[in-house]
Amino acid sequence: MTFKSRRDRGYNFALKTSRLASVIVMTIISLQADADNTCIDSFSYGESILRSSPFPTGWLVIGSKPMTDPSFNLELKRILGRDFALNADGRGFACIRDSSVYIVVSTSEASRSFVEFRTTAPKCSHCSAKDGTSIALASLSGLVIGQTKDRVGEKLGQRITADSSTVMFEEVESGKKYHTQMLHLEFDGDRLRRFSIMDSREGL
Repeated sequence: MTFKSRRDRGYNFALKTSRLASVIVMTIISLQADADNTCIDSFSYGESILRSSPFPTGWLVIGSKPMTDPSFNLELKRILGRDFALNADGRGFACIRDSSVYIVVSTSEASRSFVEFRTTAPKCSHCSAKDGTSIALASLSGLVIGQTKDRVGEKLGQRITADSSTVMFEEVESGKKYHTQMLHLEFDGDRLRRFSIMDSREGL
């Protein structure tokens, strides 16, 4: 069984959620530090769902490249051009509006990547208009803004009932690297209004 519910596992979910929140905050702060976006547009983690295995590769593919691919920044620059602010140290950031969908991308050569699709503008970011971006940067997970809970559940292979859920995988890799993967889902009624994907590695 790949997914484990809150009741099925004896983990301390409060501790894990706190750890995940810390990773996300530090990731976004570090990635946005030079992009004039230093505040965090937070969300409720909602129902916690732990995976016992890493995310399927497709969940991490944005456009044609995995978020973990060393050339992901170059692919984003090719697609977004000057709308993707890429620094000399490998950190990149973009906020794009494509019709009614907003896409936020933060990357780092230090193995931290965050991509979010949403129906509302981020409170702390200036977003450039660029048609076609939601298609060019579509998630290979198959998730699309506006899908129903049943459709999202089909794509993920997991029954989704809560209006806010966070799917998470954690492991300690060789070399004492703490690896976190996160997929956050938010619904308005029965329709997906926001989803975030993150992959992060940091030293213990």
